[in-house]
Amino acid sequence: MKLVSATPHKDINTAVHGVQYTDRVTRLSNVAAQEQLRLRRSRIFCDRKDVLNELYDAELIKRYRLDHEGILFVTNLVRETLARPITRNKALTPHMKVIITLRFLATGKLQLYNSDDLCPSQQTVNRVITETLDALSSRPILAQFIKFPITPHETQRKKMEFVQIAGFLGVIGV
Repeated sequence: MKLVSATPHKDINTAVHGVQYTDRVTRLSNVAAQEQLRLRRSRIFCDRKDVLNELYDAELIKRYRLDHEGILFVTNLVRETLARPITRNKALTPHMKVIITLRFLATGKLQLYNSDDLCPSQQTVNRVITETLDALSSRPILAQFIKFPITPHETQRKKMEFVQIAGFLGVIGV
């Protein structure tokens, strides 16, 4: 059975032109994408803030929940892990990585806003937060600050101390 349209040429032309039009749009999109890749914007580096020297302790505590000495203390804990032997001219220093992480933890801001405040890209902020938290949760650092009783005698003694301090039964520590 042969289907006949009232305007057969129009239907054929629409189908043909529709395919041609779609192909043309696809080709133009590919050309535009290639042009965009070719003309990628150059990287823009802004001057990073030296918050340790620019802000007073009260402002540091307000923004990062630690004062100057506290930030330096945390930085010194993870300096070796966060330091990179990179010769790039805009590489993040360990103390800047700690500051970025502290800002995120202290304010709960989205990483995008954190990057707006301190200048690195959102992707960099994401990577830095993960890297710094991994460094801070390493076994040597945890062992330095978290002491858990090992023997039954130590466990019982800690339970009694906590009852005397806070009145809670069966708690070993926090």
